[in-house]
Amino acid sequence: MRRGFLDYLSAAFNARPFGMPVPPNWIGLAGFGLAGLVNPGFWIIGAGVELGYLFLLGTNARFQRLVDGGHAAREQAQWRERMDTMAGYLDRGEQRRFFDLQTRCKAILDTRTGADETPAAGVETTATGLASLLWFYLRLLLTRRGIRRVVAGTGGSEPLEEIEQGIAETKRRLEDGTLPAHLRESLQGQLDILTQRLARRSEAGTKLEFIDSELERIEQQVGLIHDESALSTDPEAMAHHISEVAATMDTTNQWIRDQQRIYGDLGDLMAEPPPTILQAPQKESA
Repeated sequence: MRRGFLDYLSAAFNARPFGMPVPPNWIGLAGFGLAGLVNPGFWIIGAGVELGYLFLLGTNARFQRLVDGGHAAREQAQWRERMDTMAGYLDRGEQRRFFDLQTRCKAILDTRTGADETPAAGVETTATGLASLLWFYLRLLLTRRGIRRVVAGTGGSEPLEEIEQGIAETKRRLEDGTLPAHLRESLQGQLDILTQRLARRSEAGTKLEFIDSELERIEQQVGLIHDESALSTDPEAMAHHISEVAATMDTTNQWIRDQQRIYGDLGDLMAEPPPTILQAPQKESA
């Protein structure tokens, strides 16, 4: 993402060559400031030089690319750290599955950047699409983890067996024809609630099947993209294809949000996918 003009001016004000501890602009300002104590005219000259310096450097295309690249690198590092933190909530098997897919996505990027003729724009689009798929994949794993906790009875919820036993016991008590009316009404209310909870647990099983199917679909899709990337000679077409695949996850994305509202906190799942979290090597601009 490109910055605004003020962002580039701010970067120009603090820019310093590699190995230089203090920005040269600061040194120049200090020099004109001290000279102005002797002759205030130097302050006017310094202001003009400063404005010219900031404008020339801030509007330089190469400098703007450096600023954009620096922001993008920091943003990618933040997203990678965030995803690693979220992956830490998974068990070892799920973590291995996630990091295996991440490795395959990086391998696709390596394939696309291996040839000098690969346009940087195509590589960036590819990286963004793969990052979205990886993000959805992690969210699905976390959603499955949350639903499994409910089904297994962890996190303060009774196991399925206890609900079934509760239904059987309540039905048995309702068979007693000598029960007072108020007690029978209370037991019938308990039975209705337990029956609804049992239905929800059965529904959760269907949802887990859907998640497993979606996880497999993403894995197979990444595998197909990897195979195609080794054969395709049109990086732009490949990038467009990956973007289309990521767009098909919109319905699943909304479904995941719905599950969070039903089952409670399943992790930080409401955020939109990152712009890119997979580093795409770029050629040095001439």
